[in-house]
This record gives sequence, structure tokens and C-alpha cells, in this order.
Amino acid sequence: MKQYQTGELADLCNVTVRTVQFYEKKGLLNARKSTITPHGRRLFDEESKETLQVILILKSFGFKLKDIQIIINEQVDLKVIRTMVSEREAEVEKEIKKLSQLQKEIKQYQNYISKSSIAPLNKLLNTHQIMKRNKYQNKISSSFIKKLLPIAFIQYGIIIFSILNKSWKPVVLNFPILMIFTNLLTYQHHQIREYLCLNCQCLFSPSFKSWVIAKHTPNTRKLECVKCKETNYCIATTK
Repeated sequence: MKQYQTGELADLCNVTVRTVQFYEKKGLLNARKSTITPHGRRLFDEESKETLQVILILKSFGFKLKDIQIIINEQVDLKVIRTMVSEREAEVEKEIKKLSQLQKEIKQYQNYISKSSIAPLNKLLNTHQIMKRNKYQNKISSSFIKKLLPIAFIQYGIIIFSILNKSWKPVVLNFPILMIFTNLLTYQHHQIREYLCLNCQCLFSPSFKSWVIAKHTPNTRKLECVKCKETNYCIATTK
């Protein structure tokens, strides 16, 4: 039967010598103590090689050392292994969900802090609070949209009515009312908003004029910070 020194076994299984020594110390690998090289080195047989390969497979599944010890020492069959692998799969699914959520939070922090931010460390608390507050941002936006929907329906109704009656008079008469109502809603929306500067993490409320004309996305506006005077796409939040 072929025999392997520690280094040879390590090379065959693509692991370090210390790994082989670790599993031997834990009682998972049995060196042939009766066969020792002239230099006093232990030898491992083919069975030890197979055992190490099985250990490495189980380790790749993420099994803990205590579980591997039970599997090896009790020589469990593949039916038991399949059950354990299925249980491990469920654990991996939970880990993936946690990591996915963590990844989203990390990306969110990156979005809230500019690469060249000058804010001190304690401003991280402010950033964290704004992120928590903005979890409810969609509810505010949905409420604003619900207020605009009736106006949109009324306007489409008036336009259709005007087309059917071949008269633009209803549209013209309704236009001032539409403008007043729309401007009022816009002003109210501005009043409940404040913005986070990505550079200094300062919260500020821009003037109505600068807010209206600023370039924007659904959640940001390009504004000049009142504190650091940097112009960035600042993140919207509610007061």
C-alpha cells in the first residue's frame, strides 16, 4: 500500500502541511506510527488520503469542525450527508439574505457620502438617522402623487370634453385654477423637504426659487449647500 509523508499528502490534496498536521492532531487523520522514515517523519496511507479529501469536501460545504468529526468518526452514509447538506443549504439561504441586505445598506451609505467628503466621523450618526428617516420617504411621495392624480383626471376630462364639443373655453377657464392648485401643492412639497449635503453632511432647506429651478431626480436635487458651499445632488428627506 502506498504511503505518503506529510508534505506529499499536503501536495496531493492542495493544502498546507499545517492543515494536515491540524487534522491529525484533531484525530481525523491517523498516521501510521508503526512506519517511520529514517528522519523520524510519519507516514500516511491511502485511507488517510481519502479521509482528508472527504474532510476538504465537507469543509467546502461550510460544515463546522465538530460536525466533520462526527461524520468521520461515525462513518455516516451518504443519506445522512444529504440531509446535512440540505440543512446547510437552508442556512446558506439565510446568510445570503443577510449579506444581500448588508450590501444594500453599504451601497446606501456610499450614496449618502461623497468620495471627497470633509465631514468628521461623528457626522456618521447624522447620516444614519437620515437613512432611517428616508425608509418612510416613499409614503410621503405616494401621498403627494395621490393629491396630484385627481387634478390630472380632471384636466384630462376637461380636455376630452373640449375636444368633443369643439371648444377650448373650458380649458382656458380652468387653467388659472389648475395653476393655483398645482403651485400650492408644489409649495407644500417644498415646505416639508430638507436636503442632506453629501460633502459636509449638513441638513438644509433651500429657498423655494433655487429648489424649483434645480435639476433633480426623484430623490435628489442639485443644490448649493448653505454651509460648505459645495454644489451636489443632495438627498431629499422630510422634516
